Amino acid sequence: MEIQTGRITEVNYEDGYFDVVRFNHVLEHSISPLDDLTKAKQILKPEGLLILSVPNINSAAYHLFGRCWSGSICLGIFYFFTPETLGKYLGRLDFEIVADGTDSIAEDFSHSLKHFLIPACFNKGNLECTKSNRLNEIFNGRVKIGLLLLSLLPIINYFNANRLGDTTP
Repeated sequence: MEIQTGRITEVNYEDGYFDVVRFNHVLEHSISPLDDLTKAKQILKPEGLLILSVPNINSAAYHLFGRCWSGSICLGIFYFFTPETLGKYLGRLDFEIVADGTDSIAEDFSHSLKHFLIPACFNKGNLECTKSNRLNEIFNGRVKIGLLLLSLLPIINYFNANRLGDTTP
């Protein structure tokens, strides 16, 4: 198989070529999600599988952290989705949704918390956010940051169970 690069609408794969098409945090950067999903449907086999992950603008973390939410600080985001709006796109193209939900992880939540607590670093030069960041200084080292992340798990599990997680996988 020849690998092609570019927007999915610009590549030239045969109709029904793929068993699976995966958009992993790509669709929010698209200039036309409907065009990209239409092309994905075209190049998928009739029983093919489309797998999507996008930031969930209706996440609890977004409502808590606003513009400091980790899902919104990446440059080049043109569209924000909720599980419902994503479902409308898929329904318009007659995709059958076989599984859906939301997903939050402690690291994403701590990323949002970092930007909330230290707004001066918010997207300044698109700073890399790692587990070893300024939160370690605030909470005095890895042991306390680990306890913070561990303490977030019940909250994050609640968010995910109620479709309020950061990502719509």
